[in-house]
Amino acid sequence: MSLEAIEFSVSSVDDDEDEFLGAWDRILDGTPCGASLREFVLESYRTYDDIHILTRLPDSLRGCRLLQKIDLTGCSDIAALPSWIGELPLVSLNLEETSVSTLPESLRTTATLRMIMLHMSGLSGPYGGSEEGDVVIGHTTAGPIWLDTPEGAAEVARRDAVLRPLSLSLPDLRFRLGNQHWSDFDEPEPAMKWWHAACGHDWWEEVFY
Repeated sequence: MSLEAIEFSVSSVDDDEDEFLGAWDRILDGTPCGASLREFVLESYRTYDDIHILTRLPDSLRGCRLLQKIDLTGCSDIAALPSWIGELPLVSLNLEETSVSTLPESLRTTATLRMIMLHMSGLSGPYGGSEEGDVVIGHTTAGPIWLDTPEGAAEVARRDAVLRPLSLSLPDLRFRLGNQHWSDFDEPEPAMKWWHAACGHDWWEEVFY
């Protein structure tokens, strides 16, 4: 049987991540399903702090040589991507609401990647705070990191050191970093939605949030 797309939603892996990932390996590793797969969507939404959800991708995805889309929206325990992800012919990579705070250098050699979505990740752009005029660049256990503080400037520099080299390496790649697609919350539309290092604006400028 061939399989082109998987869309799966998980709220818990019952503290047995190896068993959960092993099930995916049996479906995808060296099988016709893995050979034909083009889209892998694994969404997760934490409802309680003590719920254990996915922390890493199934290794069997490495063998999916037609895979063009990976969507990990809401997998908040995923903090890093495997180095082999740059071997895949990805076009779209959605890391929104994950804990990813860096990207593998292997992505710089991809010839197909066009979109990376990073809102509410460890690499997202600024967004509005609870009060009008407040702008947040991230959060810690102590609270928000405001953009116009020394801590905010340091966080911008850290994220830029990840995003800019990748952007310069891939002229056709675009980053979506802000919350402009949350139309249900009546957020105002920014002047620009997608960022590239050659667009004439820095990704933390107000035109993107």
